Amino acid sequence: MILLTIITPTFKRPIGLDFCRATVAAQVESREIQHLIVRDDIGKGVAGMYRDLPLVNEQIKGEWVFVLSDDDCLIYPALIPSLRAIVLEHQPDVIMVPQYYNGRLLPDPRCWHAPPECGFVTLSNWIVKRELHTRFPYGARYEGDFDFISAVWKTEPRIAWWGQPISATQRGANFGRAE
Repeated sequence: MILLTIITPTFKRPIGLDFCRATVAAQVESREIQHLIVRDDIGKGVAGMYRDLPLVNEQIKGEWVFVLSDDDCLIYPALIPSLRAIVLEHQPDVIMVPQYYNGRLLPDPRCWHAPPECGFVTLSNWIVKRELHTRFPYGARYEGDFDFISAVWKTEPRIAWWGQPISATQRGANFGRAE
């Protein structure tokens, strides 16, 4: 059974993508992870990637969805057992998780237990039920992930708070630029 689908959008970052994929494959119980790669072969940019994410909705097999950019990596190897325990204990719709993002920890403390603020939370801070991921569109702008997060927040989902960072921007990453 697939518990988690990780979606990785990518554009011209083969080294980053290879490392990202390796950290997903190294997970304990990785057989319960589906890793979907969404390739931008023509350079649509971040907003174009957000428009393309619904195209993979029919491929999602996991009960939960997590977006992990190609310049990010998983840093917590027991993701599946911990996810299973959090779901069993809290029965959430959304799990909020910290991420080391460009040298700082997100979400910013002001986003814990409060409405999200643009620039202080990132898409990799949210693991959402498949039903939520497929129901709400991403915005067609650079902050399209924030549009998605805000729409989900407005539904007043049950949120579990996971204090352990599970992902990080790769060291030496190009921060959105092609390699």
